[in-house]
Amino acid sequence: PPSPFGSNGLLAALGHTTMEALLRQPVEALWGAVGSFLSCSNKKKRGYQVAGLAQPNGHVVRQTEEMEPMINGRARFDDAHRYLSPSSTKNFGKVFCECCCGCFCAMLVTALALCAFVIGTTSVEVEQTKFTFWNYYIPQIKYFMAGQRDSYSWTRWYGDLATGEDPLVGLGPGPNTQTYYGWEDVKSILQDFVVRIGEGTMRRHNELGMMILSSSMWPETGTATTGLTNSDHSVVRPYLGAVLDGAAASSSSDCDGSTCWNAGWLRQVFRERFATIEALSRDDLMWIVSAVLHKVHLNLTLSDKELRNFAAFQRQLIRVVPFKRNFFWGTAFGGYPKNTKKEFEGMYKDAIMRKWPEEPWKDRPAKLTVLANAMLDSLALLGGAHIATALDFLLSILFMEGEPGKSIRPLSLTDEVQLHDFVWETLRRYPPATGVPRWITDDKGATWQHQIANVLQALHDERVFEKPLEFRPGRPGLNHKDNSRSIGWADFAEVNGDASNPHSHSCPGKQLSFQLLAAFLQEFDAAGPWQADNSLITLNSYGSSGFMLRRRSNESVPTQLRSRA
Repeated sequence: PPSPFGSNGLLAALGHTTMEALLRQPVEALWGAVGSFLSCSNKKKRGYQVAGLAQPNGHVVRQTEEMEPMINGRARFDDAHRYLSPSSTKNFGKVFCECCCGCFCAMLVTALALCAFVIGTTSVEVEQTKFTFWNYYIPQIKYFMAGQRDSYSWTRWYGDLATGEDPLVGLGPGPNTQTYYGWEDVKSILQDFVVRIGEGTMRRHNELGMMILSSSMWPETGTATTGLTNSDHSVVRPYLGAVLDGAAASSSSDCDGSTCWNAGWLRQVFRERFATIEALSRDDLMWIVSAVLHKVHLNLTLSDKELRNFAAFQRQLIRVVPFKRNFFWGTAFGGYPKNTKKEFEGMYKDAIMRKWPEEPWKDRPAKLTVLANAMLDSLALLGGAHIATALDFLLSILFMEGEPGKSIRPLSLTDEVQLHDFVWETLRRYPPATGVPRWITDDKGATWQHQIANVLQALHDERVFEKPLEFRPGRPGLNHKDNSRSIGWADFAEVNGDASNPHSHSCPGKQLSFQLLAAFLQEFDAAGPWQADNSLITLNSYGSSGFMLRRRSNESVPTQLRSRA
């Protein structure tokens, strides 16, 4: 959602110094702000008069004829309303002006008090490092605004964090934080995960990408699955790995998603889906993807209504997870969906017990709770959100009038080489995931340092990818034959190529997500031709400006395959 803290917003108007004073002495600062507003050189024009003016020597100078009282002392306030003589009309105007000033003052005091509350409560401490409104959330607001602007501004934002010593290492966001941009550096950090876990010198906290999350939506575990302790992570990881990439089967296998999946089954699912729809919008992607992921994760078959409800929950969850639960953020974002989340967790617990009936779940309620939360995070915040975002970019590029879509057409989605090269380059240029954070210590836990391996910037490293901001399908190391430079799934944090290893921290569904994207596009193309209602689609770092695609049955060549003039 748009931020109220833009360059022309309230914070810019108040200034950093004023807001700091507001935090230190809120009552005095608020009263001073009101007094400053009321004071003016010409009080008569403002309609704000006093009976006498105190001088520095203590004497009182009485009003002259030009300094008339605001309200005539010999008349009552209701008389000014009852008899509109010239003099009473003049007095009424002054009364009205004073009322307006009073209302404005009340609103100003309320606004300042609200700002003080938000600033005072918007902070978090991790490993003795204090992330405050000023040193962390203001940079994050700028990060959000840069991402909303276009698909290039993040590069400048990251560049502003870098130092002269090493342009591929940024200081921040926040204190005691280093963000790594280079492909080799990010690879090295990811490979170091398993080493430091074994040494006990690495921890992960409640973070997702570049953002520290609030624990409000995880009352039982206190964190999303990305921030679980090493011991809890080692418990749930084998289950996630087993149902995602661990359940991949050969093309000859008979799969239905319950115990295994393959490209044939994925294509069948999307073939059946596209047979029932005549139009497709960006907002449909989440619930369509969710149908496949619920089946693969937990063997759950949800109705379209249930899937749409889950997508609505996803969007609401994504909006609120960075913020502490209070009346301000709850009002601003429409509430925290804790009850809905609890309902889904209950459904997932039942599904887990059915999927792994040999486990003594009733004797291990804590394990069941942690695993149910991990499944929900995978479906709502990780795979479910990231795959939908990737599809948003892929479809937008196919139908947009501008670049990069214009230059890549004509594109044949029936040609697996072209299809895979197109998907790889889209995931490189517009990666749905950004950072992989961790905390490390080199002094036996006395101090901890925050590191972020930024996979997005690694995929834009010009030392590895020539002219990285250009869209070039078929790049070396990211094409249909060779994906050795893939890093967007935190690939190098996987232990011995095993997605189910307890200490693997890569995405456990890399193969599934890529095959899902390819199958979706193949069946989408086969169900066409399709045409966009409006081809003036634009991209920023979060996704597209939106689209509506409609099937056209009277055409012989799919619209998205044609070359535009």
